[in-house]
Amino acid sequence: MNPQQPVFPPQTIPRGAKEVGPLSPDIVVHLIFFFDPSANWHAAFAAIARQYDLITEQMLAKAGLVSVKTTAKNVEKLFGVGLTQYSLKNRTFYASDGTPHVPQELSGVLVQVLGLHTIPVIKPVPLSQMVAPLARPRLEALRTVAPPFNTAYTAKQLRTLYNFPSSATGQGQKAAIIICGGGFSQSLLEGYFTSLGVGASQPQVVPVNVLNRPAIFSSCQNLLKELYTQFGVPEPLLGPPAPPGGPTGGGGAPQPPPPSPGQQVPVSVEDIRWTIEALMDVEILAGAAPDAELKVYVCDGSSLGAVLALMQAFLDGASVISCSWGEQEGAGFTSGERLTADNLLAYAGQNGCTTVVASGNQGAQYIQYPASSPFVLSVGGTYIENATFPAINTEVVWNQQVSASSGGFSTFYARPGWQQGIGFSSVNNMRGVPDVSANASGQSGYWLFLGNGSGQGLNIAGCGTSAAVPLWAALILVLNQALGRRLGFINPQLYSHASQCFNDITSGNSQIGGQVTIYQAALGWDPCTGLGTPHGQHLLDMFRGTA
Repeated sequence: MNPQQPVFPPQTIPRGAKEVGPLSPDIVVHLIFFFDPSANWHAAFAAIARQYDLITEQMLAKAGLVSVKTTAKNVEKLFGVGLTQYSLKNRTFYASDGTPHVPQELSGVLVQVLGLHTIPVIKPVPLSQMVAPLARPRLEALRTVAPPFNTAYTAKQLRTLYNFPSSATGQGQKAAIIICGGGFSQSLLEGYFTSLGVGASQPQVVPVNVLNRPAIFSSCQNLLKELYTQFGVPEPLLGPPAPPGGPTGGGGAPQPPPPSPGQQVPVSVEDIRWTIEALMDVEILAGAAPDAELKVYVCDGSSLGAVLALMQAFLDGASVISCSWGEQEGAGFTSGERLTADNLLAYAGQNGCTTVVASGNQGAQYIQYPASSPFVLSVGGTYIENATFPAINTEVVWNQQVSASSGGFSTFYARPGWQQGIGFSSVNNMRGVPDVSANASGQSGYWLFLGNGSGQGLNIAGCGTSAAVPLWAALILVLNQALGRRLGFINPQLYSHASQCFNDITSGNSQIGGQVTIYQAALGWDPCTGLGTPHGQHLLDMFRGTA
């Protein structure tokens, strides 16, 4: 690697943001330095750390990554720029007021710096692409072991439909879910896990705040209100959960629990949506891998926050990182920010950590980052059109006209070696997305429950590629346990053994709205569903044979 002087493109202040004024000189600021791993950068960094009061928080020396904290006045001395604070939708962020200048001591070894702004670049998925109403008649399916056509499935049932190794539950594995706002509450998960028959040994979910973002919220009332507003038909949604094989009680109005001492309430619609995203991710991942250790990292939606969360999750020992978010290539992360994140993702994959990312819900040729990174497993979506439990009869591309499995070809990343020879080779020579898929349709969605421990709240169907990601994350945890080792970056092996490990999806397309590009499902890899949906036991057999 031959780093040029780091490039800091002009910062785009979001529309509607109001300037508050200069950031207080003594406010703590966090930075990530990305040094050329092959260069002798340690002495130079140590010198500026002493000179500018940089306190090291996390370090991946072999990857050239160091996160530090200091003050705004030290940032101004180091880079020659002041930091200006802004407010937007009950949030604050800062941005530099000029072009930063890299100190001469770091010339030739510094690749990039993150943290000279905290502009939010990652937005939550719209609720219409994340959850769907689940009317009472459809809940009847959840009282039986064998749900009928066109219903919602529990995470346990999807384990069976996708042939997860039955004896593995993620025990001994560590999982990380990263979200960019909101939070979760253990009390809101009690009804869900109780209904699944988990009992007293419910999965414990540990909140981790990144950049001082609160990770605990408990405003069930606000969550329900937002869903009522979204669906417009609250009455059919009310009532207790309907667990497989268990009776249900009467309906009635929801009675949310009061906030616990020290817990905070979401203050914006975005926070509420992130909270629902967190609850969905936790319920699916823990429902399919109930014995894994699970942490939820909540950051601020900036590139700095996302990379800090990824770095902390890896250093905490996560064997799988689940990211149900992304932004269109070129609209979120800058090239330098992508370079820094990719370096971390590649290092994590080489050291036993698999990062699973949603491809998106916007249909053909909508490419999201980090799903387009060649160092992640990107996940698209399908619709389980018909199932005779415990087997899937018909599975097609997820396409509900207003949203569909995103996929296509990156505009930034060349096709990696492990993707050479896949279908659609005549289109171009760029990275294809997604790699794999799983159930993502609201018509065959994931049964979720948002309510209190006494079983009063909302029954909904989780959907979108956001829902497919935690299911794939759970599968990798299960495979890790069964193999007795951490798989890490698995894409090359998946592509070289695709025919024996996947349910190939050959029907449907991902065109929605007025999109000109039409991608059809086809034999082998395609930009609608990638290699297809998993056959867990076959994947386990394959990895055992390639150890």
